[in-house]
Amino acid sequence: MQLGFPRLTLRGHLLVLVLAALVPMIALGAVLTSWLVAEQRKAVTHGPQGTAEALALAVDREIAANISALEMLATSPEIDRGDLVAFHDRARLILGKRSHWANIALEGEMGQILVHTARAPGTVLPRAAHLEAIERVRETRQPVVSDLVVGAVAGRPMIPITVPVLRDGRPRYTLTAMIAPDSWSAMLAEIHRHSAGISVALDGKGRVLARNRDPDAFLGRPGPDWLVAARESDDTGLARGAALDGQEVVAAFQASRMSGWTLFIGAPRGEIEERFAHTLATAAGLGAVLLIASFMFAAVAARRISRPLVALEAAGSALASGVPVSPRT
Repeated sequence: MQLGFPRLTLRGHLLVLVLAALVPMIALGAVLTSWLVAEQRKAVTHGPQGTAEALALAVDREIAANISALEMLATSPEIDRGDLVAFHDRARLILGKRSHWANIALEGEMGQILVHTARAPGTVLPRAAHLEAIERVRETRQPVVSDLVVGAVAGRPMIPITVPVLRDGRPRYTLTAMIAPDSWSAMLAEIHRHSAGISVALDGKGRVLARNRDPDAFLGRPGPDWLVAARESDDTGLARGAALDGQEVVAAFQASRMSGWTLFIGAPRGEIEERFAHTLATAAGLGAVLLIASFMFAAVAARRISRPLVALEAAGSALASGVPVSPRT
């Protein structure tokens, strides 16, 4: 007994021929779909990374502008004369031109506040809350951006930026601008004005100092473990996990060069997966339509090609049997 493939009709052979020609096209479509998904994944991840880098640069530029303004104020002649009442007036004048500064303080030895724009001259004032930053400023004679602290006078969370007041090359005082966190949160909110993304700034201790959504509810709270671990592993990169509000996100992060903070730009994980699913569904739907159309075209083409050949085969068999055949025109 001889085994083999079932014998195909002429129409069947033609269908196989047409489908064989379509197989490379189907394979090419699958490859292109895979490439499209990969490119979309790359765009989804690289887009937030570029935004995080741009945000870190913007934060650094803003910090540099604040430091420049403070260093200019530190050269005030009232300090040289020891006229702290006149310096208080000058500091309040500068404060009025810096809308995001909450107050200005001049600190002496051991962080003792000598002048504070929220208190009248001559008021007994406490030591500053950011003593560690003040000590670093005196040691390095360089500006320092502090982590989030509760202001010793204001009694609410603040971000101090401190510069040395140098005379004869030595730090005579330190000068601090206390910045309210909501000014940084407003910057983050502007980035996601038209999206559902999440932006977070963590200070050097891994605490939330600014957030684009519900900043007051999360201010000062430790960042999620996966965010803190990501920032400790590298200055830039991607991470994923649950945000403080429970939402699963994929976040790009970038360290700020001047502050020691880390900026995170996150997109909801469900939104990203929805994009991929939409791409795959569109590609699969288009492929199915093309495949069905190809089958229909192959069937019609096989029928039209095989019809005269079948008629010719029948006429040949009739002639071989001696049956007259009428010619077709």
